[in-house]
This record gives sequence, structure tokens and C-alpha cells, in this order.
Amino acid sequence: MTLELAATESLFWTAVTRGEVAPEAARLFTDSPTFSTDARLHVYADMYRFRLVDALRADFPKLAQLLGEDAFSSLAEAYLKAHPSQAPSIAHFGDSLSSFLRAHPGPRADLADLAELETQRNTVFFDEDPSPINADALRALGDSLPEAQVRLISALRLVTQNHDAAEIWSALESGKPAPSTAARQTHVVIWRQGFDVFHTSINAAEAESVGRAIGGCAFAALCEPFADAPSAFAAISAWAEDGWISTCSPQRPTVGRRSTRNKRGSAQ
Repeated sequence: MTLELAATESLFWTAVTRGEVAPEAARLFTDSPTFSTDARLHVYADMYRFRLVDALRADFPKLAQLLGEDAFSSLAEAYLKAHPSQAPSIAHFGDSLSSFLRAHPGPRADLADLAELETQRNTVFFDEDPSPINADALRALGDSLPEAQVRLISALRLVTQNHDAAEIWSALESGKPAPSTAARQTHVVIWRQGFDVFHTSINAAEAESVGRAIGGCAFAALCEPFADAPSAFAAISAWAEDGWISTCSPQRPTVGRRSTRNKRGSAQ
């Protein structure tokens, strides 16, 4: 049987990535003294699968630590079957793991939230390098600060979760047993400074303010969710010190059409 190169590559790709060796593919290869054709193809298929499982383990170290070697490998195998790698970069292979865990809950209800936290930590690592301002830049605006437009760095995410994944992450990071977290809404900010990724839990009021700032918002509007002005300024100043704020620009005056009458007359 003679096949075009493209058809041959397609059969080989299917055998390697799906572990399915079609009869046409088997006839393209020959047995060796030690391996059958099927066994030779499965060497490639197994290495492909192992590499993707290793990639997930590297991108979700806390989830792997929590589940243990065997349980995590089983999860990774099931995920690979449901979500074959599609992107050229292996960095995106685990992007749907948290949604997979929501659809297929494991032994703990908080696994999906922990996976989401690690997904967002991975994502901000590849975002545009941040160029933040500090709290001095806010103070320097003086009386124009309330109207100043605030924008956050692109390497920042706000996630709202059903379990305290940050608490689980911190326990595992310090070598302690992961606590069993009850279902409750939590808010986490994830951001990058240089090559380091950080995250912190915040309350609902601050989360609302961060959500406004992500889309760009006047400083005064960012203060509205807080109980009082001092607590608002303290929180937003902490954002600046942590490198969350990209710009805080004074509001430019609106330029209207030039009047066609004298100053006492009404503008056209």
C-alpha cells in the first residue's frame, strides 16, 4: 500500500496522540527483532502521553501534591482523553483542567478551585511585563486624585471561587496537611512581579473595587465599595506598593467645539 506523505503523517499522528493504531497505520511499519509494529507505535504514544502528564504535574504542583502520585496521574490521563492537546504550546494544555474538575468532581469538592488558582498563576506568568507605579505617584496627584483614572497591570487576575483555594495552597506550600474547606465564596488576586507570581485573598468590598479597576475607573469610584475613605486609600495604596497599578492619570478636561459667539453668548 502506498500513501501520500500527508496521509502517512496523519495516521502516525493519530496513533501517537490518541493511542489508536489503525490497520492502515500498522501496515506502514515493520516488526523489529524485539518489538512488534504495534509495540513500536505505542512507544511513541506512551512517551507523548507521559510528557503531557508531566507537563500538567509541573503546571499544577499543588494539585498533584494534594492528590498524590497515583490519583493525579489518573486525573491527568482522564483529562487528556477528554481534552487532547490542541495548542502548539504545551503551556496551554491545562487551561481547561479546572472546568473538567467541575464537571467531574474528584474526592474533594475544592479541587476545581485549587486548579483554577494554579491556572491563573500560570497565565499571569506569560502576560505582558508589568510597569507599575508606586504609592508616591498617587499622593503626588493631590487634589486631582479623586478624578484620576486608575488602571491595573495586565499581569493580574481577580477570581471568585467557591472554596478557599488560597488557604489550601498556603498549607501545602508550608508542608502542612491541606485543610478541608467548606463551601464559601472567596476572592483572590493573582499577579506577577518580574519572574515571581503572587496571590492574596481579599474581602468582597475590595474585590468589587479591583473589578472596577481592571476595566479602568476613576479613583473616587474605586473608593465607593469601602466602608470609609481611610480604609479605601489604605487598600488602594497597598495595591500600588504591591505593583498592581499600571497608571493613575489625571482626568483630562473635555474639549468642546469652539464657540461662534462672544463669551457672553451661548456656545454653538
